[in-house]
Amino acid sequence: MKVVTPKDGDITNAEVLSHLREMRTRYQTQAQKSHPSTPLKSGNLETVIRELEEYLTSPASPLESETAPDLGQIAEFVGATLPFELTKGEVLQMLNLRPETIPVLDTIVEELDQRLVEERQLDLLRVVRRVLKSSFVTPEPEGEEVVEEGTTGV
Repeated sequence: MKVVTPKDGDITNAEVLSHLREMRTRYQTQAQKSHPSTPLKSGNLETVIRELEEYLTSPASPLESETAPDLGQIAEFVGATLPFELTKGEVLQMLNLRPETIPVLDTIVEELDQRLVEERQLDLLRVVRRVLKSSFVTPEPEGEEVVEEGTTGV
């Protein structure tokens, strides 16, 4: 990923993480080519890169797993959410937070109850799960019995 125009638009946490890792690799390659005593970057920059990478991959972050969305998944997700008429900011927050439940989705999508009925909300959560390959289980609507394959609902 290459930042063409700084501050031109918003990017996801996954894109930030990808950029940080590419930047670290680029600096390490340049350091090997140049004189070892010549610093290519400040010590503070390395600290910021390390701490931000630790934050973005911490257990509390959706990016902590090895299944962080790649750029293809991000594009697919944006396309899959078009029928829901979400704002760019809402889609970005969904990419960053990967909501697992309707209450979390409600914190991301403004006026969720007025814009999407419960079934559409669940459809949106299924899109998050399918496209971003999250490990969570999408809740079923109340009153419906979940029956695993090969068993009977008794």
